[in-house]
Amino acid sequence: MSNRIIKIFWRMMLFLVLSLPFTASAQIIVRDSVLITDSLPRIIYEQYWARIPLGYDPLVPPPLFIACHALGADFNDAAAQSILNDTASAWGWIVLAINGEPANERGWAHWWSQRALHQLDLVMDTLAHNYPFDPDRIYFVGGSMGGAAGMQYNNSHMDPNGYMCAATASGSGIIDLIRRAREQGSNVSMSLEFGGRYDSTSAINFRYKRNSAIVSWDTSNSLHYNLKWLPTYLAAGVNEAHFTHASDLVRMFGPEMRSVWLQSGVGANHGWINIDSNSTMTWIRQQPPLLRHPTVQSVAADCPRRCYDLRFEELRCDTNMARAIVQYDSLLFDNHWYLTHPILNSIRNASRLRLYRDIIPSRPDTIEIFNRDTASFALAIEYGRPPIADNSFQVIPPLPFSIELQNNVVVVILPDVPQGYHGMGTFRYLNVKEGYSMLPSEYNMSVYPNPFNGMTTVRLNTPNGGLMSLKVYDVTGRVVKSIPNKFLRSSGSVSFSLPAGELSSGNYFIRGNVGSKVVQTRMTLIK
Repeated sequence: MSNRIIKIFWRMMLFLVLSLPFTASAQIIVRDSVLITDSLPRIIYEQYWARIPLGYDPLVPPPLFIACHALGADFNDAAAQSILNDTASAWGWIVLAINGEPANERGWAHWWSQRALHQLDLVMDTLAHNYPFDPDRIYFVGGSMGGAAGMQYNNSHMDPNGYMCAATASGSGIIDLIRRAREQGSNVSMSLEFGGRYDSTSAINFRYKRNSAIVSWDTSNSLHYNLKWLPTYLAAGVNEAHFTHASDLVRMFGPEMRSVWLQSGVGANHGWINIDSNSTMTWIRQQPPLLRHPTVQSVAADCPRRCYDLRFEELRCDTNMARAIVQYDSLLFDNHWYLTHPILNSIRNASRLRLYRDIIPSRPDTIEIFNRDTASFALAIEYGRPPIADNSFQVIPPLPFSIELQNNVVVVILPDVPQGYHGMGTFRYLNVKEGYSMLPSEYNMSVYPNPFNGMTTVRLNTPNGGLMSLKVYDVTGRVVKSIPNKFLRSSGSVSFSLPAGELSSGNYFIRGNVGSKVVQTRMTLIK
């Protein structure tokens, strides 16, 4: 056996030991851990620090409190903020801090690098696999470079099906990196990540801009728009540039933001020192629940990705951000708020844009489209079930369109929407009874076929979303098979194929957890 295989083996053993459930409050320092990604374990060289609170109950997932390191530090920098971390643990929250070593195989130092955020995603996947947390209550706090981490994570993670930041608290967060570079002639922290020096007369390097920029002076091309629904706490020394930038952000965007607080620190103090533990933690705890589907979605995106109910699939120019605004009416139906009649306007720099829509039973659904860009674009409107017939859609003024069935969802494609176009597209649903709801009204789980031989399908219906896990138990209560955690949308159904594999004939129980809800059913394998 080679030395490399032996090292991997012991790393995996260390990971398994450190992942055993704790019966008391415990700190975990994981080194060279196995991070679970794409449903398969693979070796990712990452270190992180975590604290599992006393009385942790996986059936009631607690909030996740992420403390973010400053430049030149690692997880010990964040973990050392004992008052913050002790308060979070006392409230029953999980506390997490990831590695901040320089850019090499062991991690990425700079929070504004998309690679660092990807590493955090992998760590959260691993943590959720062993200690499920509430994905609607993920909070960030940090100083200096780490003070910007929550804002940047929000910029890059607005997918309503994935992890999202519920609130962020920043001590001297670097919220406007290009502006800082122009005012100061350089940006030391960004130079370490991307190299180079930028002054007021030099053009800002594209890579620097794409990965980091929040451009406060250009409100039509700014990731600040993504803060609209993110509760944001800003603290900085009153005599430092960061306080001026934060004040400008509050002045320009504050009236449109869901929640924002500006706290002045002493003199030119920078970083964690501006975070007052009591007021910061009290403010975080008072913030409203995460909104995964806000009724007004004003999004500026720096790369093709899913943002709220939009996906920028192609950008016309990769040196400019794409922008779109969607405004919805809302309808309370069957105790669920639906987003209805979306108005899609101010489309900019998008060659292809996808709009995701909830099904509104037994009523027409109208989409209003404004294309204010300088060129045409292609719009795909993705609908869930039930499928609609080809003749149930029309658009006025007329545009060519096609309807495709992709992965059991209906996608309406409008190619080449011309500049200045203002139109209305109407959808009518066929054979849907009045008052019929596509949403499950209760938690239930089914297995079909049952009994089975070789393969069966597990279907879980849930009226609410959350972090879901499925485990198969034998009659002695031993876990014999598990399905990796998956985050579910606010409601709906999810199906999994379950192969028999090495299981022997007999009776089994399959248990599903969605948030704090548990459903269980029985199945029989006959070989």
